Amino acid sequence: MKDAHYAILKNGIELITLERHFAPVSSIQCWIRAGSIMEGDDPGDHPRGIAHFLEHMTFKGTPRLKVGEISSKIEGWGGEINAYTTFDRTVYYLTVATPFVKDALALLCDAVFESSLDPVEVERERKVILEEISRSLDDPGTRAAQLLFARAYAGSEAGRPVIGSAASVAAITCQQLKAFRDRFYQPQNCGFVVVGDFDESETAAFLEKLPPSFQTSSATQASVRRSHPVWATSPWHAKIGMTRMPMAVDFVRGDYQQVRFDFAVPAPELEHVDTPALDMCAYLLGGGDLGLLNRQLRDEEGVVSSAAATLFSPAFPGLFEISLMTSGEAALAAIEAAGRVLTAFPVQENWSEADLARAKAAVRSEKVFRNETVEGLARVGFGITTAQKHRHEDAWLERVQALEVDDLIEAWNRWISPENFHIVGVVPDAVALQPAEVKEAFLRGVAAGGRDTKNRRSARPVSCQVHQPVFVCELKPGVKFIYRERPGSGLLSLVFATEGGQRAEFGDGPPPGMFSAMAANLARATEVRGFEDCSRLVEGRGADIAAFSGKDSLGFRMSCLIDDHAELSDLLFEMMQRPAFPGQQFASYLREIEDYFRQQADSPSAVCVRKLQRAVLAGHPYGNDISGSWETASLWQPEEVLGSYLRWRDGGPWVIAGCGDLPAGEVSKLLERGLSTFRPNTLARRFPSDAVLPVRTAARHPVAMDRQQVHFATGMPGPGWRSPDRFAVDVLFNILGGTGGRLFRNLRDRESLAYSVAPILSYGTSRGLLGAYIACAPEKVVAAEAGIWGELDAISKDGVLEDELQRAKSYITGNHAMELQSGEAEASTMALMELYGIGHEAFREYYGHIASVSPGDVQEVARRFLDKNLAQTVIVGL
Repeated sequence: MKDAHYAILKNGIELITLERHFAPVSSIQCWIRAGSIMEGDDPGDHPRGIAHFLEHMTFKGTPRLKVGEISSKIEGWGGEINAYTTFDRTVYYLTVATPFVKDALALLCDAVFESSLDPVEVERERKVILEEISRSLDDPGTRAAQLLFARAYAGSEAGRPVIGSAASVAAITCQQLKAFRDRFYQPQNCGFVVVGDFDESETAAFLEKLPPSFQTSSATQASVRRSHPVWATSPWHAKIGMTRMPMAVDFVRGDYQQVRFDFAVPAPELEHVDTPALDMCAYLLGGGDLGLLNRQLRDEEGVVSSAAATLFSPAFPGLFEISLMTSGEAALAAIEAAGRVLTAFPVQENWSEADLARAKAAVRSEKVFRNETVEGLARVGFGITTAQKHRHEDAWLERVQALEVDDLIEAWNRWISPENFHIVGVVPDAVALQPAEVKEAFLRGVAAGGRDTKNRRSARPVSCQVHQPVFVCELKPGVKFIYRERPGSGLLSLVFATEGGQRAEFGDGPPPGMFSAMAANLARATEVRGFEDCSRLVEGRGADIAAFSGKDSLGFRMSCLIDDHAELSDLLFEMMQRPAFPGQQFASYLREIEDYFRQQADSPSAVCVRKLQRAVLAGHPYGNDISGSWETASLWQPEEVLGSYLRWRDGGPWVIAGCGDLPAGEVSKLLERGLSTFRPNTLARRFPSDAVLPVRTAARHPVAMDRQQVHFATGMPGPGWRSPDRFAVDVLFNILGGTGGRLFRNLRDRESLAYSVAPILSYGTSRGLLGAYIACAPEKVVAAEAGIWGELDAISKDGVLEDELQRAKSYITGNHAMELQSGEAEASTMALMELYGIGHEAFREYYGHIASVSPGDVQEVARRFLDKNLAQTVIVGL
């Protein structure tokens, strides 16, 4: 198996390649050394927001490709294309099926290096970006992040939003866009990464023959081949210094419900010797249920619903960040507790070598799981900005594995001074809290943390075969087992599933949200092992064991390295058959769910879609929030939820599906032993909610909300999983959706009505929902609604074109293959499709069903389902 390879081509392009042939898919990335730190206010500077603006324009056509053709071609090849801009890079990336790799690479080069920058399209895209800026200002989390970076990077371009401001974007000209592109979008200023099922030599040969206008002189060629570019050594990076300032507290206020606090302190850049140690510090504080912040603030003290810690380490000085989700009542206690934990971190008894070993195991296993997909393997590309290039990730992992406890403590003491944290709070107007109180509470915690602690101490390869036969048997009455071997993967994934979920929360069944509560509390503790023991076992092996629920199901999933499968499957059997719901963890769940409802209430897009679901699916439990309501959930006790699970668990048949690097017979025997005493009811479950009649009249549902954008959605009843119409509907909504689809192409690209527009499609076993969503400025809402219905009516009236039909089919089949690259994804799909009565091979048969859809089929389902007389319309913000 080939290792990753790095080269500097004759024209200066850096190239990282990694051949892997386990799936007929490849991922291609183009990295440009151009971002927002290359912008500024001084005369001669490139205007702020121009790097992001040019990213938007790159897919807007070339001399050879019209507007919309780039996305249409990629989606027609079964692929996906996208891009993002950061402080110091712009990255274009796509994933595509093997037969189209050469064409996709050529198209990407054409788009990146020869975008047309047509003045008409520039004006259209300007409107879209201004909508994007308005949308970001409606999001309290984005506003908080902007404040945090403005304080942390005061005086440098890293302290300003990558997207620019409304004023700067409004003033950018075509000439400025061309000047920025001509300066930075050159072969010697870019890198390509190609990973997956392709030919390495053909790729290098193609990139060395870019169009003549992008060939460099012989002297330049000689120069670039002698150099090994390190991206961080630019003059723009050098302007971003390390600033340590006294603590400051800022608030973002508004008509919000969620209370959130973010903390940041200066930290080193990506390639600094201390970065791996600080990464592990962040994991120990915020990684998993055993992270110190979750363990102490969430579980022991109950003052937060969740907490996280991350290290932001770009090519210039970074930030060590903490985030807390709390409530108005508990905010000051949470802030004080955070100060105490952060101060005590290097000198306490609450973590040890075992915790560091758990963090290392999580890092190792995360890489194995990630490498099941070409998108995961493409992470090798992040090294292109570093001195190690294609070896960066391996070098970083080696440094992590070599860390000792003292290394973490020493790095922490060098960089993390709690008194220098900047704090930004998202505080609802209704919460009577002041910045000075937050600062005092945090410093109280810092003082307590220093007083109350004492010094703790002196200073196998992935090569999956994707078409193995499926093993199917009745494991025992009421339990069917389905398994596909994946030799060489080094992993085992199992999914246990039974019917349930929202569909059952009706009439005399469990109340709305009960299945979500079950899933949130299952797989956390057992009658034999407590929450902490279970967490240590799972996280210490870098594995994943969790419960899940949805519209139609309840179940468990497990993914682990095969070396650990016996021990972890025993734990899975315990969690299913002998679960426990400890009171402390249940209280944490209630805080998390309260936060969830607050976040939903603060998000106008979430309010819009949730209201649409209730309106279209009126009377059916699918129309409820999957978590029910806070008024109901807040009254539940752990014994009530556990009792509901035990009754439901035994009340009907189960399906177990798996994929892995073990023989089917061995896994079958493992399951037989583990489930020897399990005796579920063998009769099919019954769901009275299936008899609920769909809505038959149109209605409008306005929701007042003080935001800069209006969120509009319209929807109608649709087919369910078992409907033969589903395949034509999938094609219909892919013709409407995607960056090459009608809604995006016509309403966003051509009319510039919105930054965000998309079709809505969801399925349940008994019924579904069809519709469309758009977010726009208030003055555009009438045109936006007319535009949505104009596109829906056009398909019903005029049908679809053959080329867009083929594009949609190719995208669906290509995306389907990409989504099923991992063993857990395939196991989950087999289990649920079998459970719903469609059959475990349905995901393979799906390709044939999509291929057989005709233009007449698409028009016919459009006429039947896109019915304005049944449409429910929700408008949030007016």
